[in-house]
Amino acid sequence: MKRAKRNLIIINIFLLSILIVGCSKGNSDISAIQVSDSFKIGVLIYRFDDQFISSVIDVIEEEAEKLNEISPKKLEVTIFDGKNQQDIQTDQMKQLIKDDFDALAINLVDRSKASVIINLAKEADIPVIFFNREPVQVDMARWDKIYYVGTKGEESGLIQGEIAGEYWLAHPEADKNGDGIMQFVLIEGQPGHQDVIPRSRYSVQALQDMNIQVEELVRDTANWQRLEAQDLMNNWLDYFGDDIEMVLSNNDSMALGAIDAMRDHGTEILPVVGIDGIDLAREALYKGEIIGTVFNDNLGQGKMVMDMAYYLAQDLDPTLFIDHIEDGTYYWVNYQKIID
Repeated sequence: MKRAKRNLIIINIFLLSILIVGCSKGNSDISAIQVSDSFKIGVLIYRFDDQFISSVIDVIEEEAEKLNEISPKKLEVTIFDGKNQQDIQTDQMKQLIKDDFDALAINLVDRSKASVIINLAKEADIPVIFFNREPVQVDMARWDKIYYVGTKGEESGLIQGEIAGEYWLAHPEADKNGDGIMQFVLIEGQPGHQDVIPRSRYSVQALQDMNIQVEELVRDTANWQRLEAQDLMNNWLDYFGDDIEMVLSNNDSMALGAIDAMRDHGTEILPVVGIDGIDLAREALYKGEIIGTVFNDNLGQGKMVMDMAYYLAQDLDPTLFIDHIEDGTYYWVNYQKIID
């Protein structure tokens, strides 16, 4: 299904009254479940032009199609684009409540507004799975029918720092001025996102833990966006020039934007490390344009979101069918290092 047509995607699939095939990946067991009438799942996304979120939606769609192959009961999965505006997403939420949806999966525009979404869901008694953008704990504690599927930002930061550190130690030429100190710039994601601070903090901590001296030249936000990162990096190259020895980016899209800026300047491609493991970053790694990335498992996250939504839409407790749901609320997916 083409992304350009995803402002409203309705996938009609059919679900077995008794599923005979369990889902092994993600440690969920979809089996022996009685399905009554058809049911509806709504998926609300902060913006579709985010490459990582788009890849998660691909997996959600694929998982729905797999269920379709084994199921005679009707399920409607509707996906909405919040266009990076919380008011739009909240209005979409209200409409889904009016339309009697059975479960919702929500990638928040603004995680500080989670309480509004949760209160609406609680009043309508519609369970919610948040993903990728984690509400604060006080909001998650507002109701016992809300869940979160995501990752721990500190893990990605530590792996990113490890990639940068291993490269630095293996390539003495990376120390361009020969002072024994890694001069780096840091491109950060959207302010307020739960992963920004830990990704930044722990990437630097990992370098220091490897006894590498570091000097931060500058950091700023590019809001997860490639073009914004390109503009930032162009400015930094103008100001710092050859002083920059390493680029750390909170995600791959911004890392690629930094490389675009290097091409704009006609300079050598500096060592760059991203996070997410999107296809374009893997291509850049293959070409030698980045030195590594940290795989943010879109497969595991998308599949688990769909599995949880499947149970919740039938008023079933997902903790009875899915292993490793922490505190009955959180499902964490691990990161992986990619350097070749």
